[in-house]
Amino acid sequence: MQDSFYKIVVLVITLNLSAYLIKYILKTKGYPINWFSGYVRDICNLWKLFIKTKKIIEKLIYFILGTAFPLLTIVFITSVFSYTNNFSEVDRCEYEEQFRQTQWAGIISNKYIDKINHSYKTIEIENDGKLQKIQNWVLFQNGNFEQIEIGDSMVKTQGLVNVKLFKNDKELELIVDYGCDESNTSNN
Repeated sequence: MQDSFYKIVVLVITLNLSAYLIKYILKTKGYPINWFSGYVRDICNLWKLFIKTKKIIEKLIYFILGTAFPLLTIVFITSVFSYTNNFSEVDRCEYEEQFRQTQWAGIISNKYIDKINHSYKTIEIENDGKLQKIQNWVLFQNGNFEQIEIGDSMVKTQGLVNVKLFKNDKELELIVDYGCDESNTSNN
């Protein structure tokens, strides 16, 4: 994915250089330009210049710029679309593995929606005078957040996915489902 990012950066630089080279050529040939907009008009004017020009070398340069710029623009748009789609895909199993490695326990001292921080469902647990904030959208799915009350105890054991909730001498298991096949409902 890093390689794709660098390719997009090179495309952006190439497109900008091409655009301003086209604008420079058009300006020197007497065509009206705007340095910061009007790219479609510039391509149309470049093709008009291509048709008028008799010199083979200039004609070749105009042809290359006139075809390369639109093609590179299409490549850029599809590359960015592809890159952002890949970027938005998260590996839930990787997040599950990270969650498995966490361990915490304590009494729930606060429960709220953190409006400042993307309205995350949030609990704070206290253990040995230390306060720990927990914001995990997967943990709080499937009604888990609604079951948690201030004064309950929670235990998250390292290596396991599901969380134990203790309320009024009852032990509940909060199912944490990251969507990985091997652990949809098990703690193994």
